[in-house]
Order: sequence, then C-alpha cells, then structure tokens
Amino acid sequence: MSLNKSFFLVLLMTLATGAHALETDQFIATRIVIKDSSDVINQYFDRQIDLALDSANSKHPEKIKCSAVADKVMNNLVGRFSISKISMFAKKSPEVDKFPDSSVSDRQYFKMTFYEKADVLLKIAPLARTINLNGIYMGTDKLGHFALIGRNYYHNYLSYKKDGLTSDEAMTKAILKGFATERGLLGYAVGGVLSFGDLEANYEGMKFAIDLCEGENPYLVFKDGRFEKNQNNSFNLKTYFNPRMDESFHFSFWRPGLYKRVKEKLAKEYCETKNDPMFLERISKYPALVENLNDRLIKKTILSVEKFDRSLEDVEKFCGNALNK
Repeated sequence: MSLNKSFFLVLLMTLATGAHALETDQFIATRIVIKDSSDVINQYFDRQIDLALDSANSKHPEKIKCSAVADKVMNNLVGRFSISKISMFAKKSPEVDKFPDSSVSDRQYFKMTFYEKADVLLKIAPLARTINLNGIYMGTDKLGHFALIGRNYYHNYLSYKKDGLTSDEAMTKAILKGFATERGLLGYAVGGVLSFGDLEANYEGMKFAIDLCEGENPYLVFKDGRFEKNQNNSFNLKTYFNPRMDESFHFSFWRPGLYKRVKEKLAKEYCETKNDPMFLERISKYPALVENLNDRLIKKTILSVEKFDRSLEDVEKFCGNALNK
C-alpha cells in the first residue's frame, strides 16, 4: 500500500469513525500519580442515560423498544457526527485528572511518547492521554472505543439476533466482525497497531448496551407506562473497565515497519517500567482477570495467526532483545 493511499485511508478512517485519538502510550504515565476519575465518569454515564430516558418517555414510550433506548444511550455517549463525545469530555474536562494535562499540546505530547519516530500516519489524530478509572490506568481512547465501536458491535448484535441467532451466537459474530475491522481499516493494516485494549473496550461497550435492556437484572425497566432506571441495579464503570485496557499491562502488537521505528524508545520505556515500584504496586491492586468471550476469540482467531510477533508476549525476551532486532 502506497503512503499516499495509506494517508488517505487513515484520514477517511478518522473522519468516518470519529476516533478522537487513535493510539496511546501508557508507559510514560507509570510514575505519575493520576487521581481516580471514576465518580466523574460514572456521573457522565448517568447523565446520558437520563437524557435517553427523557427522550424515550417524551412521546409514546409504549411504542418504543428498549433496544432503541439503549441505542440512544450509546448515541449520547458518542455524540453528533460520531465524534467520540465521551473521550473528548475526558480529555477536556478539568474534573478529569490526566497525563499529560491540557497545558501540554498534542504535538508536544506526541514527541514525549515512543511513537515520536512513527510515520505521518499516526500523526493525523492526537494520541490519547492517560486517566485513572477505579485505580486502572488507561487512555481516553478506551472511552471512545467503548461508546463508538461498542455501539457498532451492538448494532451488529441486534441484526444477528433479528436473523434468528441466539444471544451468544450474535455476540460471537459481532465480535468477530469487529476483529476484522480492527485488523483492517481501524488498526493493524493501516495504522500499524493492533490494540488488545481497544478490542476489550469494544467488547465491553457492546456488553453495556446489551445489559441496559437484557438479562435478569437490566439497567432499564419499563414500568407504569414509562422507561426508568432499575433501582436494583445501578451502572458502575468498574463492571466494564478493567486492566486489559491498560496498554502498559496488556501489550499491543505493532506492524513490523512501525515496530522498527518505535522499538528503541518503546524498549526503554517498557524496561524502565516493568520493575518500577509505583507500577508494580498499582498493578498488584488490579482485579484478577477471568477469561471472557472476547479473550477466547482473540486466542482462537488472532493469536493463532503466525504473522503476529509473539515475542511481544514474552516480556523478558522483549525487554532483552528489542534493541537488537
């Protein structure tokens, strides 16, 4: 693929998906104390749910499917023109602590990261800054993936269910379709990065949308002719945002050409991080991960493909060999 064609595709991707930030560098934030913004983001979610309920209840709510209300919640998180409203809120709000803060320009931040020597394709959209949600460090881009791509997954899930598939079958097909997109236009094939943290955020966004209306204890119920919040089950982001979204804890894959450009600084950042007391203390408090459907499908359809460099899974080998590749 020529550089001009790649540039055009990434530009189109940025405009079409509303990706406010394409990538992130969590390593440079490992020694920074970032205040937990869980309460602020939880309140943001609650406001968007309330707005969706007000809209649904304003005209003939009895004629509206709950899935349409769930879709409205996701649309509220995404915003108009599919511009990742929630990640922009996290980046700009003074209530959300982040690194680097807003006094550092996107250009300055880019030069701070291991992507500094990446080609022009990764300079089109600003890098995501690191925030703290319930003690877990992650890029603001994870909020965007949760809302925007999670909404896309949800649309596909509903479509597959309409075709007669079970919920589990529909979820699986929606995830696999998302993988194809992430490995193509949205990630590895063009931008050069396959982020497992992004894949997790996509999946969790779909799960949230499903949980709004489905299951034994959904977040929304229809009662006395109106949609309302289920008083027995309140949203809390810790249900969905987890350590897989910390890319200093849960590695990505980089395309060989990009990897050659970033490996020297990436290796330095990583090798300084892996034994850092602040980093080790923080991840020691991360909740244990239980394998989910997304993990199983990643193993089956992505990690089994030989073209991905599995040396990045072996952190000691990566740390020792990265500068010699």
